[in-house]
Amino acid sequence: MIPRAGPSPLYSWRLLVLPYVDAGPLLEEFHRDEPWDSPHNRAFVARMPRIFGRRGDPSSGEGKTAIEVVSGPGTAFEGEGQPLLNSDGTSNFPDGLDTTLLLVETERSVPWTSPSEIGIGPGQTLPPLGGGFTHAPSWFAEPSSPPTHFNVVFADSGARSVPRSIGPDGIRAFASRNGGEPVTIPR
Repeated sequence: MIPRAGPSPLYSWRLLVLPYVDAGPLLEEFHRDEPWDSPHNRAFVARMPRIFGRRGDPSSGEGKTAIEVVSGPGTAFEGEGQPLLNSDGTSNFPDGLDTTLLLVETERSVPWTSPSEIGIGPGQTLPPLGGGFTHAPSWFAEPSSPPTHFNVVFADSGARSVPRSIGPDGIRAFASRNGGEPVTIPR
């Protein structure tokens, strides 16, 4: 769980996964009792691990990332985040782990240590979804133009390329862990 300053988290989920992407020592240096943009922690923006960057994106060199978590009512990150199982042992992800979004690539770039997230709630406008790919890419593929695809990560840890034609309604359906919507990735 990420500590909060009022209603906002102090820092990004990206810091908590550093031990799993061979960057654990960086987490130990970060002051987790301070906000991401405190005088001490601001220095970490420039030390972004490569995994959060996107090849061909000049803002990656500035410690900015386009990979953001999806949050809001009915998502995996509703409130403080949802356990995989309910207390009675049933799935808390009845729509399926393989069709519930956790992360999405956006066009915007944010400091990798900031607690920026994409809200999927009622009345919220999605930011433009990113990626500059004209085919199903890997996370580190060179961008191409005009962009037709962007990357996502589902709750089963599967990373996939999704065509932009999915639109906001498709993203909202994939973000729901319990909405019962039928969802497929268009070709």
